[in-house]
Amino acid sequence: MLASSDLAVSCPNEACVEFGKPLNVRQHFLQKFGFTAAGSQRYVCRACGKTFSEQMLEDTTLFAKRKIPVDAIMAVMVEVAISRTPIIQVSRQTGHKQASILAWVREIGEHLERSDSVERVNQHLREKNGVSEEELQLFWEYVKEKDTKRRAALK
Repeated sequence: MLASSDLAVSCPNEACVEFGKPLNVRQHFLQKFGFTAAGSQRYVCRACGKTFSEQMLEDTTLFAKRKIPVDAIMAVMVEVAISRTPIIQVSRQTGHKQASILAWVREIGEHLERSDSVERVNQHLREKNGVSEEELQLFWEYVKEKDTKRRAALK
């Protein structure tokens, strides 16, 4: 978790006049607003009234509103995508539902067009999961394969 003194936050609401402005927490429009159930600091934007958490700011948009920590999601994704372990087996090992794991794959697939999201995922996988460049290639091939199948099914 980031220390609130080190955290440069801005309102994540795209409709807000303060959206995207990297200002310090001590600025007038942001106020601390308690904690989430997971213990992350919550904030409220006085300009638009939107609440958001420290965890949401760290994760940006990818997996931002998930109750399961990003580290746990990424560990499962590494197991599924790189090791090519069947989702049903990973589901049994981790206790996460198959539908949840598939939703995570889909969510990553939806962010493929956004290079900033891809780079954040790559950085997280390298730093927290010790994934090599070769394994990253396998990871993205798997996600693209699943995303292509999902898009074909929607047509």
